[in-house]
Amino acid sequence: MNAWADTPTCLEKTAKQSPTVTIQKAAISNQELLTRLVMAEGISTNYQASNECSDRGAEIFEAIAWGVVARLKMGETHPTWAKKFGKTIPEVVLKPGQFAPAISEKSAYSKYFLCPTQAPEWEKHWGWASVAAGQTLLNPHKSPFIDSKYERAKVLSLVSHFYYPLSKQAHKIPPLWANPKAQAKNLVGEIEINNKRIPHTCILFFRHEKPL
Repeated sequence: MNAWADTPTCLEKTAKQSPTVTIQKAAISNQELLTRLVMAEGISTNYQASNECSDRGAEIFEAIAWGVVARLKMGETHPTWAKKFGKTIPEVVLKPGQFAPAISEKSAYSKYFLCPTQAPEWEKHWGWASVAAGQTLLNPHKSPFIDSKYERAKVLSLVSHFYYPLSKQAHKIPPLWANPKAQAKNLVGEIEINNKRIPHTCILFFRHEKPL
């Protein structure tokens, strides 16, 4: 674990200041920014609610990191994707309306994004998120999502959206973009990380429907 990851600092936010502005003003690295996002998003999945998912906590955190880095690499590849997802870690992470569990002030988990040490079992979760962020940023070509013919040819994951069925913030009926039946052709199959399969009951991933 990197030195900065031992005990993350709390970022002070004024009453009128959004988490996005607070992060933009903070002097933190891309890896730490991704780590904060993965931790808050990972906890928001409520993976502990299922025995099957609770045994895959570290893998779920890593899968989220792969999803974020997929957006990053897509943005680096084409200006259309760059406009939609961003082409730097700050742009991808702080894109309005995208990572609501970690960024939105309405989310109960955004406080963990700003101050990771407030989270339950923060040391365990921060460790998972830190390792995941480091691995995915360093080796994006090793993404477990690179599976389709197009992805293998381009060495580029097209995963662009993810949904957490167990989350306390999840809808009883998923929105159209996250409905497995409506989006069957874009739904990613259950992937394996560290030889552990991540069931769709824990987290759902969807590919961008139109490769460029």
